[in-house]
Amino acid sequence: MIRWALVRGNPSIVFIRDTEAETSEKIRWFSRHPGEEQGSWVNHVAHLLSDLWGIVEALFAGVEEGTLEKYDKSETTWGLIVELVGFTREQHLVADGAALLLVGSPYHYVGILKQAIDGFFSKLARRDIYAARRFHLPGLSATICSQLVVKVHKAAKWIIMGLKTIYRKVGKGWHIRIRPKQVLGELPAGRATPDDIWDDVFEHRPWLYRVVAEINPHLCPEDLIPVIRAKIDRDMGIHRA
Repeated sequence: MIRWALVRGNPSIVFIRDTEAETSEKIRWFSRHPGEEQGSWVNHVAHLLSDLWGIVEALFAGVEEGTLEKYDKSETTWGLIVELVGFTREQHLVADGAALLLVGSPYHYVGILKQAIDGFFSKLARRDIYAARRFHLPGLSATICSQLVVKVHKAAKWIIMGLKTIYRKVGKGWHIRIRPKQVLGELPAGRATPDDIWDDVFEHRPWLYRVVAEINPHLCPEDLIPVIRAKIDRDMGIHRA
């Protein structure tokens, strides 16, 4: 079931977590950003069309156009539907067009492999490694779910933000040290994971996003941290005792 807020707004992002698939668990593990106390709560993301029912998503079979019905009736998936505050109807239609142009494109298996490689070495180094994902072929239509969502929103002039590491010189003379510092910057499509997009919604810029629906609330992860649960309830107008 999908529990909608009283006001649905103009949502365009659908977060999904498969509670049973082993592949889902692996994606959540390697897309967890170093330094995060908790793992990722979602493993998939889709673009919600402006009719609030149709979706465009990158699946293993390729980019497909479908409907929310598959998740509405699912017995294993939990998710959230999110509105971009200030995202106009015109922008949404531009994003819809960009998403529909990708329908039929192949799934970017190499892209998911590059994410897994960077995720593995990030765990070893205990910092975000952006190496394998940095190399890509220009003009390639193949995509994964998070790349699709970043691309179509960028086409509509909505930039999703993510953490990146910059290196600064500290000290003078022989005492100069190079120290890494994490800052917010534009999230490149090739770098994006579902968790990166989730982090922009719930951590980096939560005031720019509003949760307008929860898919299968009874499957909500038990370890979902209170600040995220509070935002979901507040945005949807849910009052708990």
